[in-house]
Amino acid sequence: MVKRIPEGSSKNSENKTRRHTKKWKPAAGGKWKMNVDGSFITPIRHGGTGGILRDDQGNFKEAFAILVSTVASAKQIDLCAIKEGLRLDLQGSYVGLEGVLHDIRDAMSSMPTISIQHTNRCADRIAHRLTSVAYEGQNAVVWLSSPPGSIIDLLTYDVTHMSD
Repeated sequence: MVKRIPEGSSKNSENKTRRHTKKWKPAAGGKWKMNVDGSFITPIRHGGTGGILRDDQGNFKEAFAILVSTVASAKQIDLCAIKEGLRLDLQGSYVGLEGVLHDIRDAMSSMPTISIQHTNRCADRIAHRLTSVAYEGQNAVVWLSSPPGSIIDLLTYDVTHMSD
């Protein structure tokens, strides 16, 4: 038996519609927002972290992309991304979840106004794209005044669609 699917109602088109409804949202007035992401390739145990800091108008402040040589899980690489976002210090090494959690707790204890919340990857594609940049290079990269060319299209989209 062949099931007919009406044109335009495939599962893929529903997913595309849903993706476009989620978008990046700025922090409340006067505050800045850091979005981070981590990804890893299971067979080779390498991971990448990426993050971007923006002001309440969506303007670029800084970003990072860091290759992590040994990763055991998705949870670990996401925690590494949070850690890098909090400290933007490139001298760390990732031994396990406990060490990363300890570093995050320490960093947050000195920053009482910082909060962490989960955001769906579809709502912040820039941090995810920066994880890909991390895979391409062998060094950690931090951009402090101008965004890398690889994210300008997404920055422009986010800023122009903030009020939608």
